[in-house]
Amino acid sequence: MPAKHYENWDFDPASSLESRIGEAPAMFLDYLRENDQRPDYREHVLSPDERELVELCLSRLSSYHLRVMRERLIRIVFIDGLIGNGWTDWVLDSRTNVFTVMAINSQVLHESASELLTKKDMTAFSPDGSGFSVAWDAGDAPGLMYILAHEATHAADYVHFITPFTEKTLGRVLNLTPQYTPFVLGVWDKHDLPLPGADFPQRKRVTFYGIAGGPKLKAAEIPAVYDELSRSCFVSLYASLNWAEDLAETVAFHQLAQELDYPVRLIVLSNGRTNAVYEPEKNPRVRERYEAIRRFSDGRFKRKDP
Repeated sequence: MPAKHYENWDFDPASSLESRIGEAPAMFLDYLRENDQRPDYREHVLSPDERELVELCLSRLSSYHLRVMRERLIRIVFIDGLIGNGWTDWVLDSRTNVFTVMAINSQVLHESASELLTKKDMTAFSPDGSGFSVAWDAGDAPGLMYILAHEATHAADYVHFITPFTEKTLGRVLNLTPQYTPFVLGVWDKHDLPLPGADFPQRKRVTFYGIAGGPKLKAAEIPAVYDELSRSCFVSLYASLNWAEDLAETVAFHQLAQELDYPVRLIVLSNGRTNAVYEPEKNPRVRERYEAIRRFSDGRFKRKDP
């Protein structure tokens, strides 16, 4: 896979972060198309207004995000029709230093965070005529702001191993022995398996974007699923997939709510009427984890053996 090798990228670490936006090399497009079995993927060329939005949202990321991205993020590309909203992947140099590349669905440029989060959660459920649905309210936060905070957290995780490893393949390639970091301790047993006290019954059936044979949940199950979520330590359903998504979602939600002052709440609807409301910021179990998130924002981490 040529796209996994640092020497195949034309990367200048001294270049500005803004100069790394766009221009997806053929090897990376081929890699994305093959990985997702989507030959229709095409690079999206940003309009001046779109580029201005990207640069604005980048500037609002935490100083730690920006520092790691300037040091190790090779490229940010926008893809028409990308499955999901964004994807950050690893690249290795000859000394096995980890660098990253980021692909973002171009549709994100034209959606609010509320629209994006709502659409994403609804892919976890198949319609059944029950009348149940969900809607996220993130005020007027741009969808791109949320996605960049999420994906930049993955980039930082790849480089600094804030979780034991961001994804299993990299763990195998680097022959890593999991070292349980502060964010993971007490919540995760394995990469995609929470400890019993953090798990909830429907979690194993949670899928998104039609991946892994989903959706495996019916819309009628929405009230029960989100009631379980509201009593868990996860900020969102997507965060319950594995420890890397847990970190990325928690940091992104914390940044939206605590640092950028957007509301973040999920509304369970029954035939368009409010059935229940989940506000992660008010969940005591979520708030207990914010010390680790503050450590993230400060760029301070310590590994700890299980």
